[in-house]
Amino acid sequence: MIWAAGSAPMGCSEMRRWLLLLQILLAPTALAAESSVFDPPAATERVTLGKSRGKNQLDCFYFAGLRVKQLDLGEVGAAQLAILPLKPDAKRVACHKQREPGEIVIRGADWSGYFKGVRASYVFFDADDGTNGGLGFAVFDGHDGKKLFSDVAFGEIGSAEPTEGGIRLRYRRALLGPCSIVSGGAACWPQFVQTAAVPAEPMPDCAAGYLKAKTEMARGRCEAQNDKTPGCFESQMAELDRQRWDEAPSVLAYDVEAEIGHSRQNLTPVGGERSCWPSD
Repeated sequence: MIWAAGSAPMGCSEMRRWLLLLQILLAPTALAAESSVFDPPAATERVTLGKSRGKNQLDCFYFAGLRVKQLDLGEVGAAQLAILPLKPDAKRVACHKQREPGEIVIRGADWSGYFKGVRASYVFFDADDGTNGGLGFAVFDGHDGKKLFSDVAFGEIGSAEPTEGGIRLRYRRALLGPCSIVSGGAACWPQFVQTAAVPAEPMPDCAAGYLKAKTEMARGRCEAQNDKTPGCFESQMAELDRQRWDEAPSVLAYDVEAEIGHSRQNLTPVGGERSCWPSD
């Protein structure tokens, strides 16, 4: 976000509240429930690791051919994520903190977040926190632990279907651009068209998305002050204008299909509604 001199940036809690409201306001028709996209685990196991004032929990998720382990110590992001490839006839491996032979620990440089789900032999992880109204995710091969793909999704993944040598995803992508479509207009939009490979027409109504974001932020600030007067709302809207929200780089949400595999990572827009809002 761009802030004018002398203005105070919003706090983290205020930003998270705004991002939640933004998802509700700008979300298109609901996609299929993400729980139906992923394979249900054959078994799960949870282990509490000693006494602690905070969280100290180990979770294991068992699927055909692999086990996913997540160590949660109550911090932002799991303390450890690991994939253990299993032979089809292998006995169930106990859930414990020690590293098993052949277990692949996900390096922090490759990904940091939480376990999301498994589809076929592909393991999905979420990011540890949202960004610009979306949430990052990554896809790893459950056989060799290689990171195949990562992106930022707005809302849930709509579908994940195995293909020959890979997997095909459909989801709504949240793309952070280099400029503001509201303030940059004709000079900015072509940069999105080139980066996202979307048709130039129709151009999304970003002014409406920016106005919704500012309106909800102004209302939230007045609610926090327990001030329901029209004057508070008008004052907060004027403050947001002084902070030059319209100049914040735009985030474009649009539907995509991703073809993922060891030998290919193709991302293709598939039409549908486009929406736009200011980045954080």
